[in-house]
Amino acid sequence: MDPMASSSLGQGPEMRLPPPWQDIYQDGRAPPCAAVLSFRGTSSVGQDPKDFWDFVTKLCDVSFQRCCAAKGGQMNVDQTMPRAEMLRIGDIEVPFVSAGTGEPVLFVNGSWADYRGWCTLWQDVAAKHRFMAYTHRHFGTTPWPKNKPFSRDVHTADLVAVLRTLAEPVHLVGWSYSGGMVLEAARQVPELVRTVIVYEPSLSSILPDTQENKALLGAFSQGFAGAYAAATAGDGVSAMHIAVEFVLGMAKGGFSTLDPRIQAMLIENTHTMIPDFDAPTP
Repeated sequence: MDPMASSSLGQGPEMRLPPPWQDIYQDGRAPPCAAVLSFRGTSSVGQDPKDFWDFVTKLCDVSFQRCCAAKGGQMNVDQTMPRAEMLRIGDIEVPFVSAGTGEPVLFVNGSWADYRGWCTLWQDVAAKHRFMAYTHRHFGTTPWPKNKPFSRDVHTADLVAVLRTLAEPVHLVGWSYSGGMVLEAARQVPELVRTVIVYEPSLSSILPDTQENKALLGAFSQGFAGAYAAATAGDGVSAMHIAVEFVLGMAKGGFSTLDPRIQAMLIENTHTMIPDFDAPTP
């Protein structure tokens, strides 16, 4: 697969950021870690890939802003998700949602989340495409077998199994934790991937080994220290508040301004925090 000319790495795309990020990044651009990549698979694409790239990345931006824009827990966005079904992939069944018609778009959740993380954008996608999302093994509220470790390798293998089960080429969207996963899945089964869109990927290991980058990664790790300490002490709720407020650049207490459904999803995924923190760097 060849990177499209519109791809960017090392400098984020233009975004309309809500406070306090707008205060931190005065030029209105995302930080370097918010790189967005777009790759073209070997199968045909029914529309210009750049147009589709713009469409989904704008939706991700809007979704982020909607999640952060709740005032007193009130929002004017209908977030009723489609009813989840169980999709059999090998040794497990994963919660799977689907809505709409048209070219299929599979959304793959990031850290501390599940398919509900797409609640603020699924209707926009389903208006013109077939929206699809599932929940990773180990995530969400589903009881999972303990025969496989929490790792990106396991979750990537499950994603490939999902693609093979769907058995049709899809537009693949990854966010954060799943960024490297969707890229690897596209490498393994390019015939099942129309395009790949990676939003804010957790791919720190690809950064050049410079003192500046080491300092940045060190500061980023330090930002999670309080969350890790709370999680290891058994206080998952406090850990999630600390971690989310750090990642989203929020002031203390900002977690409570998120949409209530997003808050509930995050709290119900506190059990994934320690395994995620301890997982090898992608």
